[in-house]
Amino acid sequence: EVDWDLNGDVDGWDSYSLVHTYGVWDSVLFGTSYGGNCYIGRTAYFSPVAAEDYYFLRIQMKLSATRDGSHITQGKVQWIKDGDILWDDNKAAEFDAVADDKWRYYNINLGPEQWWQGDIRNLRIFPFLHTRSGDRFFIRSISLISPSAFSCTNPTCSFYSSYEHPCQGVGTLGYCLGTSIGTVDIVEDVNDELIVNIDDYGDQYITLGDGSGLTVQEIAREIERQLVKVDIGGYVNASAERDADRIKINSGT
Repeated sequence: EVDWDLNGDVDGWDSYSLVHTYGVWDSVLFGTSYGGNCYIGRTAYFSPVAAEDYYFLRIQMKLSATRDGSHITQGKVQWIKDGDILWDDNKAAEFDAVADDKWRYYNINLGPEQWWQGDIRNLRIFPFLHTRSGDRFFIRSISLISPSAFSCTNPTCSFYSSYEHPCQGVGTLGYCLGTSIGTVDIVEDVNDELIVNIDDYGDQYITLGDGSGLTVQEIAREIERQLVKVDIGGYVNASAERDADRIKINSGT
């Protein structure tokens, strides 16, 4: 978690490249790209984070392009684990990015990445790739999340002082569990469209890319990448995951 409540205090996120007009105001970290693949990061390592438990990276971010934003389609995250000295693209993952001047949650599942293992000690965030000079980013939060480790982050809640999992003050998230499948071939305009409706916000048509012999994990990952683009209601924090040989879609509310 980050703490940007103090204006001017970047809370350790003091390393950046190809970025100017960088700082914190009103609990938002912001910067402007010089062009190319700019990034932000930390000089100091943070306390070890167990990769096998904490593998969802969640970023609340708004991207603003100098023109129409069509040149911005991807962002990237890099990491260093205990014992590493150098940054490299073996320990990196790209994610879909949208430069539409709207706040979005980017939920990045790093669990399937080969080198997301051991104790994670540092992160670099590339808010967008292949930028033009003047493109801007705004970030409200960066957090590593574990689906299996729980804590209460709302001190105003009446259950805060007596919290234990599962919390007695909340319900459960809705989910949909698909039928059993093996590997799948996806063909454009044949079976590449999935219709999802979360919390009665209306049907959303998720278009999956072509692919042969796709695994359940690969399909779930692509579904999640598309869901977070919707950015409304239960879609904001929605996730998709593999449940044995089935796909499970979780509502965000």
